Amino acid sequence: MRLLITTLLLSTIILVSPCILTGQSVGVVLSGGGAKGLAHIGVLKALEEEGIPIDYISGTSMGAIVGAMYAAGYSPEEIERLAKSPDFQDWATGRIPDEYQFNYKRRDESASLFSFNIAREETGPVPRLPTNIVSTHLMDLVLLELLAPASAAANYNFDSLFVPFRCVAADVYNNKPVILKEGQLSTAVRASSAFPFVFSPVTINNTLLFDGGIYNNFPYEILIEDFEADLVIGSKTAANPPKPTEENIVLQIENMIAGQTDYDLSKVNGILIETELDEVGVLDFHLARSVIQNGYRAALKHVDYIKERIYRNVSEERLEERRKDFNNKMSELKFNDIYVQGATEDQEEFIQHSFGIREGFFDFDLLERSYFKLVADDNISSLFPEAYFNEESNAYDLHLRLRADRELELQLGGNISSEFNQGYAGANYRVLGRNSYNLKGNVYFGRLYTSAMVKGQVELPRETPLFADVSLNFNRWDYFTGSPDPFFEDIMHPYLMHYDGNLRVSIGTAFSANNFAELIYSLGRTSYHYYQVQGYTQADTADVTDLDLNSLSLSYEMNTLDRKHFPSSGSNFRLKAQFAAGNESFQHGSVPPTRQNYKDNHYYLKLHAKYKNYRNISSNFRLGLYGEGVISNMPFFGNYTSTIFHAPVFQPTPHSRTLFLENYRAHSFVSAGMIPVFRIRDSFHFRLGAYIFQPYKHIHEDENYKPVYSESFTNPRFTGNAALVYHTPLGPASLSVNYYKRDGKQFCFLFSFGYIMFNDKTGE
Repeated sequence: MRLLITTLLLSTIILVSPCILTGQSVGVVLSGGGAKGLAHIGVLKALEEEGIPIDYISGTSMGAIVGAMYAAGYSPEEIERLAKSPDFQDWATGRIPDEYQFNYKRRDESASLFSFNIAREETGPVPRLPTNIVSTHLMDLVLLELLAPASAAANYNFDSLFVPFRCVAADVYNNKPVILKEGQLSTAVRASSAFPFVFSPVTINNTLLFDGGIYNNFPYEILIEDFEADLVIGSKTAANPPKPTEENIVLQIENMIAGQTDYDLSKVNGILIETELDEVGVLDFHLARSVIQNGYRAALKHVDYIKERIYRNVSEERLEERRKDFNNKMSELKFNDIYVQGATEDQEEFIQHSFGIREGFFDFDLLERSYFKLVADDNISSLFPEAYFNEESNAYDLHLRLRADRELELQLGGNISSEFNQGYAGANYRVLGRNSYNLKGNVYFGRLYTSAMVKGQVELPRETPLFADVSLNFNRWDYFTGSPDPFFEDIMHPYLMHYDGNLRVSIGTAFSANNFAELIYSLGRTSYHYYQVQGYTQADTADVTDLDLNSLSLSYEMNTLDRKHFPSSGSNFRLKAQFAAGNESFQHGSVPPTRQNYKDNHYYLKLHAKYKNYRNISSNFRLGLYGEGVISNMPFFGNYTSTIFHAPVFQPTPHSRTLFLENYRAHSFVSAGMIPVFRIRDSFHFRLGAYIFQPYKHIHEDENYKPVYSESFTNPRFTGNAALVYHTPLGPASLSVNYYKRDGKQFCFLFSFGYIMFNDKTGE
């Protein structure tokens, strides 16, 4: 009997001793799921608080991002603070922070709604369509900042991270998943989360990789095959796409892109934590707080069962000690040398000079500023960053993978509305060498506005950039037939035609990312065709005022607005001082009152300032403030109509720029406005606009059709609008009502889709 008991005790010790000595190994797998994947943070937080060990971790897409950060030594609390930060929304949506917008790169905004490139390849010209909706430049740099030190500390072996890590990407050419286990952690994570058409793919070892969810959105097998984990805990926030139907093209595409994934852990005796997030969209990253909390609650429901299965417990003190030891291995993120892959010698010189580094080390702040300046250049399609630690210099070498093909970009756009239709076509040929060169051209066509432009641009690389533009513009405005009035009775528009041609030369520099200054010389002829009285016929000829104008201007602009039309955040300030000299000539038409031609010379100074700022009052309400003013000694022209034609105009909204509003023109004026913006959804807003326009002196017409001034600061004019705006991926769609103080129709109802833009005109 004693021998039997002794034998049983020895057998038990032998069976249990591996658990006593080494314990069970626990692997955690994190699924994809976009914004839903933020629930993994709550799951990891709950597991740590309960002392449940995490020995290995794997993930796909968002699960790879969260898992990589945990494996890199970040605590769940640190990851949570990051996900809740205002910056995280920018990272997820690709919006470059205001301080790195590099506004001078946007000085040529057009009415383009869609563009594609034609690249030169060995087989000939090849159309190159956009590969991603969301820009990944910000994500690429942020992941480098967060994960490069951990990669270096692990000697680029994912087994040597704080927690051994694996993630999955998709090789669509060979139709197979790729398990990433070494190299740059940030690059591996980017590849695993490169969902097709949303984020650009990533090349690793000459293989183009996409989101791992295409083949395996829940890589639990890796934990067993690579690490021999005794127990697998899975956090699931995604699901297989439902069966497609003939009518639902979205489901059809989703089924073609994302394969069916096995989420069943029962076959490996695992534990599945599933967080229900039916109301959360893939890109709803602004819901981070509630999503993380839901993941935390879901994990707590399984804690007791998990503890029944695991014999080990990890104290918080021991965990923090291990995390601190790993973090102490990391080196400060400072850089020494820059290497550019895929670049010619001239292109590499351009990038090197753009950093403005002469000698010595540079920090991440300089990298960030220089990097965003470079990717804002249209000539650079991609500039993927990686950082490798160099033990000799005790700093990181920055490796940049450049794609800057000589490409012809073709653009299409314009505006479709219930009042007027405007088409736009543009072309841009880009060359990146020792300098950055652009040759641009465009045409606008429609009843209201017709234009053609050609422009050459050059930018010299340096820490403080220097750029120069030369452009030739031809414009025509037809206010007579260009602005019909649907929904209301026909109103006879005055015959007003404006023809313009000009040559502009400018040089400029940027003081920071948000502001720049330009010195502009303009030489042009502007021609006004009009009748001063009613009663003309088609057989009559109009009066014509020609103005040959030379102007020299100095302008300054600061701009952080989030959109070209209907912005809701950021600010804009413009200040422009101008000296102009012109020769006016008048040719009378066949209709009285004027029967005599004349000429005159004009010289004037003009100072123009405009300000717009949107203040964030609450999550769903922003208040825009508007101000504008002009001071000039602009003279009268030969008659009232030509004087009004050339006078500065107040046009605070895109629609107002399509109308000839003589009641909102004056040589000097001040104006102010308020623009409340109510957020219904991220891209769906309701906005109001109320503006007051106060000239220093109104310009009136006397009995001889001559211009005369009114008394000072009399009769302010008001204008306003209300609009529902939906910002589509292509451009804004709006339904609005607009009020103007004018003869005839004062209210205008308008549906509009697209952008209302114009090329430069003489004297601007």
